[in-house]
Amino acid sequence: MTVRSSFPWQGCCVSLILVALIGNIEAGRESPAEELFHSGYEAVHVTRLHRYEHEGMASFLEAEARWSAHEEIGSTLLSRARPRQKLERRPQGFVRVSKLQEAALKAHQAAFLEVTFNSSVSATAGRFRSSDALLRYHSLTVPDETHPAETRLTSLESQYIGQIGVGPWPQSVLGHVGKTAGSSVLSPRGCQPSESLIYLGPADYQAASEEQKKACHVKDESLVWVVFDTGSTNIWVSSVLCQEGPCASSSRNRYNRSNSRTYSPAAKSGLLQIEFGTGRITGPEAVDDFHIGPFSVYNQTFGMIQTEEGRVFEEIPVEGILGLAFPAMAANGIRPFVDGIIQNKAIGRNEFAFYFSHAFQPRGGPCPEFGTFQPEGAGRWMSGRQGRRILECRGPDDVAGNAIFWGGVDRAFYSGDIEYFPVVEPYYWAVQLKDFKIGQDSLLHLLLPEEEQTGLEHLSHRSQKQARGEQTTFKAIVDTGTTFFTAQGRLFKEVMNRLTAAPCSSLTEQSHPDITYTLVNTAGEARDFVLTNKQYMLHGGEGEDVECTPAFMMIQVPAAHGPGMVLGEVFLRIYFAVFDRGSGAVQEARLGLAPAMHDTSAKSRLKGLTAHQPVYHRPTTS
Repeated sequence: MTVRSSFPWQGCCVSLILVALIGNIEAGRESPAEELFHSGYEAVHVTRLHRYEHEGMASFLEAEARWSAHEEIGSTLLSRARPRQKLERRPQGFVRVSKLQEAALKAHQAAFLEVTFNSSVSATAGRFRSSDALLRYHSLTVPDETHPAETRLTSLESQYIGQIGVGPWPQSVLGHVGKTAGSSVLSPRGCQPSESLIYLGPADYQAASEEQKKACHVKDESLVWVVFDTGSTNIWVSSVLCQEGPCASSSRNRYNRSNSRTYSPAAKSGLLQIEFGTGRITGPEAVDDFHIGPFSVYNQTFGMIQTEEGRVFEEIPVEGILGLAFPAMAANGIRPFVDGIIQNKAIGRNEFAFYFSHAFQPRGGPCPEFGTFQPEGAGRWMSGRQGRRILECRGPDDVAGNAIFWGGVDRAFYSGDIEYFPVVEPYYWAVQLKDFKIGQDSLLHLLLPEEEQTGLEHLSHRSQKQARGEQTTFKAIVDTGTTFFTAQGRLFKEVMNRLTAAPCSSLTEQSHPDITYTLVNTAGEARDFVLTNKQYMLHGGEGEDVECTPAFMMIQVPAAHGPGMVLGEVFLRIYFAVFDRGSGAVQEARLGLAPAMHDTSAKSRLKGLTAHQPVYHRPTTS
């Protein structure tokens, strides 16, 4: 059976657009090593993402309904949802997270600093308590969260969730149209496996012609909402194999291998298992086709979720995980999803990019709830080692207004050119970190254990830095699966000592100076990324005297891939990030960064690009 894509997208036939785009890309593409700055290539597809912040399903559905509404108000669903506080009651300009995330972060910080923590602090997901002088969260000892994998799918982290399709099956729209996922499918009338069929995804069906809708076509067996994670290679999909627990809920979409014409068992049998600190997933491997918009990845191995353990899966509306890291991280030699894209030549340019919504304010001015405020000179890079962006306030943060761009970018979502930084070790998306400063003080050496500094004490400070630089390559890991900035060991303690929690209204440039991450670009030049206290201090509460907390957590990067610091979601709200694999060889991998745009035109552009994509809703049962 041959399956082909042929459906309208923004008024044109996608198959023709893809051919044209890929042809132009292959004809004019420069070597990645030759590109230091680039304005960016047009994306093949955009997938809208929802940032889940652990505020509950009602809040999640409210944000989805608000995104799909033509106006910022209305709908019965919105009137039933919890009332929203007026924006003026929130501290202006600082990073905002949910109350539960803030509580989890404070507990995490307090545990590692051995600070007495109020045992009465609680949240909907569980209670923090002191046990043997060690704080626990979700019955997990906090030190277990020092490994990057252990913090995923916890209340510490946001999850960026979008929809993908798995396993097509043919049907005739003249006959019975079955439910999308986890349902029995009647034998379609007039469709034979030997026919050449077109594939219509959920968004494409709405834009298809009446002739295409009435023709025999292929649709996804399952449409599932997954977490897109650059810090892992995990690929899991909720399945009908699950008989109890959260994954058996009627409110979840689930994959049914019996309905898929492209399913095949994995070469290796047996159960896979992965732990996420607060939960565990197990299930067998399977092989099937994955679909995102107009492109497909064929013969992708993934895990079918059979059991889910842990309350975290009851709280998060997640039906799968899609890891976007490198083959070196993959278990059992399984081909990662990005390498499947490369092998299938699915999107022309082997790159994807993330845009995260954000609201912030410039120094000296309030941030309006809507509209655009752009002071003179805003959004530009300054040259030299003092390179930094002058940031401006541009509009409200919308948890439903995030995106991943496939095969290119869109200029509406960043300013200036994209600057590239080579990946120094293709395991994580890690680039060289040359320095980390608070104010003017360089602190990167504190990532090293004290014993590694033995023999350096007699050297001057400058000589110590040079000696350490010759011995160690520090790394900055850019990760969508980690919410906060991270540090480890002595550096984490120093950060927390210098950047103390305090009332947001009391913060000054003197009490909480700028922090600087210095990365090394493809030309070997150092580039400074300077963040103000508005960009690294966060809050989750309301009121004029609400406390701001440093957006730092303790994560111990595995010794084989460190020492390093993670630049998580808080950083990626400020900078548009391109994850580029070049021709596909891991040694060509590089990361592109440009200041993200957060004005109303960017939001309108995203709504236009994703207008036909569905919003999240609970599956109905009959």
